[in-house]
Amino acid sequence: MSGYLIIFAMIADMMDGQVARWSGTGSSFGGQLDSLSDVVSFGVAPAFLMFKIMESHFGLETLVRKSFFPVSLWKVFPNVSTQLAQLAGSWILFVAIFYMLCAVIRLARFNVESDTDLAHHQNFVGLPSPAAAGVVVSLVIFQEDFIGRMADRLPELSSFLFDLTSWLLPFAVLFGGILMVTRIRYLHLANRLLRRKKSFVSVLLIIFGCLFTLWNIQIILLLGFWSFALMGLIRGIYITISRNLSKKDSVS
Repeated sequence: MSGYLIIFAMIADMMDGQVARWSGTGSSFGGQLDSLSDVVSFGVAPAFLMFKIMESHFGLETLVRKSFFPVSLWKVFPNVSTQLAQLAGSWILFVAIFYMLCAVIRLARFNVESDTDLAHHQNFVGLPSPAAAGVVVSLVIFQEDFIGRMADRLPELSSFLFDLTSWLLPFAVLFGGILMVTRIRYLHLANRLLRRKKSFVSVLLIIFGCLFTLWNIQIILLLGFWSFALMGLIRGIYITISRNLSKKDSVS
């Protein structure tokens, strides 16, 4: 439910700017308040969600086997891999704090640069904080909602996927945090989709896409957010390599 509420916050964040522009009520105060809301919804909430999942999903036998040890159990079982438990707990806590700080830096940089750089209305510099939250939340929703329903039909596969997503979750948080503070450009999908006039066929495709997403929401969210994050990263790496090669050719 927490994951779906964060997705709902993304929809609200996508629409609030459009509503302000359509109604002519946009202001600097509204922009700052929007960023503060983004810090909580897409910075604090995903990091806290990851931390609580990692703390609650592992029982004692699994902790010993996988070297995960919830912080709340350190004093209860002090003799069971205490140093390794503290290291794992510290790593997870560090990742959560690192992600929140990256979200704050990302949004502060956007507030400073968006007023002077019109390109921000068509592109983002760094992964947008809602998309970074989507990278984390889509993995949580896939684990809790989709894999959970597979347990009765495919217990072995569901157990494997559950363990895999649990291991990937802290790294997904770290991945999203790093991408937020990079200079990689990402497309501003809301502006590109909502500002241009749409043909009747385009409207039908958008409606069909929304219905298809609701039908397979767990998989579509996972594929959509991860594809958006990875495609921007691959595009940024390609552009950087192409520029470096062109500079070498011009020098030679």
